[in-house]
Amino acid sequence: MAVAPFPFPIPETQRAMMMAAIQVRDYWVAQAEALGVSSAYINGLQREDSLIYPLGNDSLAAMIANRWRWASSVDFGREGFHLPSRIRWGSTPGSRRSARGQAYIIIPFTHRVRSIPRKIYAVALTLQPTQRLTAGPSQGQAVHAPGLMPYQPRSALNRLPGARASIYEGLRRRPNPRGRGSRYETFRTITPTSPGWHIPPRPALRIAQVVGREMLPQVQQQVEQAFARDVAAALQRQLGGTP
Repeated sequence: MAVAPFPFPIPETQRAMMMAAIQVRDYWVAQAEALGVSSAYINGLQREDSLIYPLGNDSLAAMIANRWRWASSVDFGREGFHLPSRIRWGSTPGSRRSARGQAYIIIPFTHRVRSIPRKIYAVALTLQPTQRLTAGPSQGQAVHAPGLMPYQPRSALNRLPGARASIYEGLRRRPNPRGRGSRYETFRTITPTSPGWHIPPRPALRIAQVVGREMLPQVQQQVEQAFARDVAAALQRQLGGTP
């Protein structure tokens, strides 16, 4: 829908709208960082196309959109679910078939350096691309790492008999595709009949809602003050004064 032009120039108001949108986005990022949410959520806010101004043809409207596709699950929460039952095994990219016809997917997990315990990271730092960490003795391409603790699942549904491997079992060091440092990954295989793989529910953090509520008074004040300056300038021009 076309927006009717304003009857007089409002440069101060337009500038205030743009600055307010930037301030709201910056505050949103700060709140997300303080809560320790996923870096993907924060990156979705910092993309160039996350801030839209003007919105359509309306210079009095702006929009901030988190461009991470899973951002809504952080803001609005998510019910728990069983991952194998959600996968479309016949059409999902990366799905393969074993020699016996069993469908499976190999899922990579990337581990942040700061989350890896120091003793384990000290060994991981020395790994060659073909080597991997293990809690057992060093043998072949498997390199022993001290301090590999048994996996403690977040959901009781994922507590499997005999499943005591560390989340760092099989860790590999790969070149970072961005060209700086290394990337540390583990790999897990999932099939339609895999036990476990229950994804726990995620509570709603409602970061966007809180940011909107807390920033609204400041935005209103800035825009109202800017509009008052534009009105004063327009009246001054109409009365023949100097703008």
